[in-house]
Amino acid sequence: MANTSFSTITLLSFSQWLDNWLLANGQAYTNTVSRFYHQADTSLPASTVAYASPFKSFVWDSGVSGANILESISGSNGVISRGQSGMMVDFVNGRVLLDSAVGTAATISGSYAFKDFNLYFANQSQERMVFSNKYYLNSRFARPVTGIPPAYDMVTPCIFISNVAEENEPMGFGGLYNTKTHITLNIMAETIPQLQGAMSLITTAEQVNFPQLNTNVWPLNSYGDYKSGYNYQTILGQYGQGNNLYTITDISASTFGDGVKIDESVFCGIVEMVVERQRTIH
Repeated sequence: MANTSFSTITLLSFSQWLDNWLLANGQAYTNTVSRFYHQADTSLPASTVAYASPFKSFVWDSGVSGANILESISGSNGVISRGQSGMMVDFVNGRVLLDSAVGTAATISGSYAFKDFNLYFANQSQERMVFSNKYYLNSRFARPVTGIPPAYDMVTPCIFISNVAEENEPMGFGGLYNTKTHITLNIMAETIPQLQGAMSLITTAEQVNFPQLNTNVWPLNSYGDYKSGYNYQTILGQYGQGNNLYTITDISASTFGDGVKIDESVFCGIVEMVVERQRTIH
C-alpha cells in the first residue's frame, strides 16, 4: 500500500463513492428473482463450478436501502447459503460459485439486486471506447428470462472512469498543496432517459465531499465475493474526517449525437469534473 500512487487511491476512493451515490441517491438498481445457468470457466479451480444470472453486476453495498443482497440460492436440494457447498457470490460477474459436486445441470435460482450501471476503470482513449469497442448489452428493460452475459466481458449500461490530468497548487509552507484530479466519466446507457437521469444525478454532486480510503477497503476478493461484508455508510463513519476528504468541483456534462454511437442500442454522454484534496506532498 505504501507504493500505491495518489492517483490510484483517488480513483479507488472515487469509484466507491460514485457506486454508492448512484445506488443510494438514484436507486439505480433493480431487485429481481431469476434462474442461474451453468457457465463454463476454465480460470476457476477444478473443484469449483459457476452458475451465472442474466444480469451483472450485483449490488454488494448492504447500506443501500431496499436492495436485495444475494446471500443464498434455492435448488432442488433446498436452500444453499454462502459458505455451504463452497458457495461464494461473484458480485462483479453476477454469478455464484459452488463446489463441483453440485454438478453442471443443477436447477438454481436466487433473489438479488443488480446495478443499472456497471463501473469500469478506463485504460484506453475515449475515442476508442466510444467508436471502436463492442460491448455486451445487458438489457435492463427487456430482461430476458434466459441467456447470460460473458463472464469477464464489459457490459453496458456502464460508466468508464478516467483520470485525465492531475495538478498541484501550492497552499502554504511545509509542502501543503491542493491537488486537483480531473476525472472524466464516459456513460453508456440503454435509453436516452436512462442516460439523462444518470448525468443529472452526477451533476448534482458539485461541492459534495467523499473520503480518501485505504486500498484495503476495497470490499471484494479475487473471486468477486466479500472479504468481510461491505457498507459504505459505515466506511464514511470511519474515514469521513474533515482532514481526509476530497471535494468535487467544476462539473460539466454533455451528450453525444446519434452519429457517436456504438450501435442503435447505446446512448453516450460524458461528465467531466475536478476532484480536489489538500495534502502535504513533501
